[in-house]
Amino acid sequence: PRAKELERRVILSQYIMRSNNTGEIPPPETGLVYNSWYGRPHLEMHWWHSVHHALWGHPELLEKSMGWYKDAAYSPAKSIAARQGFDGVRWMKMTDNWAGEAPSSVGSFLIWQQPHFIYFAELLYRANPTPETTDKYKTLVFETAKCMASFVTYDAANDRYLLKGYIPAQETLGATETVTSPFELAYWHWGLSTAQRWRERACLGREPEWDHILPKFIFGIEITSVSVARIKRNATVFRTIVFRVACPLMHIGSIE
Repeated sequence: PRAKELERRVILSQYIMRSNNTGEIPPPETGLVYNSWYGRPHLEMHWWHSVHHALWGHPELLEKSMGWYKDAAYSPAKSIAARQGFDGVRWMKMTDNWAGEAPSSVGSFLIWQQPHFIYFAELLYRANPTPETTDKYKTLVFETAKCMASFVTYDAANDRYLLKGYIPAQETLGATETVTSPFELAYWHWGLSTAQRWRERACLGREPEWDHILPKFIFGIEITSVSVARIKRNATVFRTIVFRVACPLMHIGSIE
């Protein structure tokens, strides 16, 4: 009975997600169910909406929205990166169907959506590991990584690279007080490392700047192979989030 119920829930969930979130444009945060944030696409949530399709054996459902990044979003993302002082393309958290930057006091400072395109492309390559797949997505993979590399800050006193000037995914710390949060740091490391593999697949050789940055990412306090972040809820309440740095996005938990 439990197996049948599990199967029912899985099939129903896949049906609902396919109905709500598999168009040619990244969906709003709540799909077609509600009009959250005035129906704006949320690039941070595109991961949650679409990655599972590839993992369930339907990469074509993820691929449907990939063309939007190239056809609609590339030029605006390039302009946004240049305006903000970065290289490559900057994928914004809150956007619109034409890839503009939607007004938000928080969204403009979020960065955890930046490596998503690399994650999507890697899943599609694993589903179809051919030179054609590499050629199709390599340009945006590299442009995404260029922005990530230009975002880091070099700490000369300690010979390391930091992430600064952003709001972390949990949105509980301000941009002026966040430095190298474990989630973003692990995802940045994974994204740049994966982009290097894409360069090798494209027979371009590794990017020296990225190889210089990667070993100088310093993970913070570690307890039994996890990085610890202190998340300030208010003046007296704290929650500790532990994030397994070895497997970004796959192992995250909360302890009081």
